[in-house]
Amino acid sequence: MVDSTTRNPGADSRTADDALVQALRAANFQGSAWERFAQEIARYALPIIKSWIASMQIFKKCAEKNVPCPGPVHNIQSLREDDASWMADEIVARALNKFRGKVLRPGGWSPEGGAGLNTMFITQCLFQFPNVYRHWLVENKQAPVHDLEELEFVPAGPEGDPAGLVMVREEIDHALGHYVKDPLIAEILILRAWQYTMKEIAEMLGTTEKALDGVLQRRWRKLREHLQDGEKGEPAS
Repeated sequence: MVDSTTRNPGADSRTADDALVQALRAANFQGSAWERFAQEIARYALPIIKSWIASMQIFKKCAEKNVPCPGPVHNIQSLREDDASWMADEIVARALNKFRGKVLRPGGWSPEGGAGLNTMFITQCLFQFPNVYRHWLVENKQAPVHDLEELEFVPAGPEGDPAGLVMVREEIDHALGHYVKDPLIAEILILRAWQYTMKEIAEMLGTTEKALDGVLQRRWRKLREHLQDGEKGEPAS
């Protein structure tokens, strides 16, 4: 079988990749043919992904591909080797399943597309990073750094509605700028915008879900009082 992972980019490489995909399709993307391909492309991708994670370049790479992703952990310039290795292994394993089911089987790759199999697989790895990183954050009780500008990459919902996204960003921006001064509340708001559950946020912040609910309820009571006072002060129409 052709080993496309050792070839340079270009027409010859894409021709070899095409032959490889046709051979995989003939084997229904399973059996020894798939196993050999999976081992080869994983061997290619693992050191790249691990290096990007350890050096924190992974966040820049995700941004370049417009992949929604929480920010890095505060005051951490690099990740431990064992953490980077675990995440890289998990990412590549997930990417292999997605690559076979969502790209190769439906014919999502073609030699005319410009990108070789290696390049497309690395991109698939980037798409798997956010969920793996999110799991790591929760397991290690780490809260990522968040900038409001990052929220432009947050999915607005299942349909990714752009109008809904703008509304979410505007509401959070208004809240942070006008009446949310508590940094804990601000962190909760932004993490919720990133679609973390309250249980996950509590674990990341080293507290309990009940304690966070109490904080939010107290803040909500103060906010309602503030809004009611504002209404009383408004001139009658």
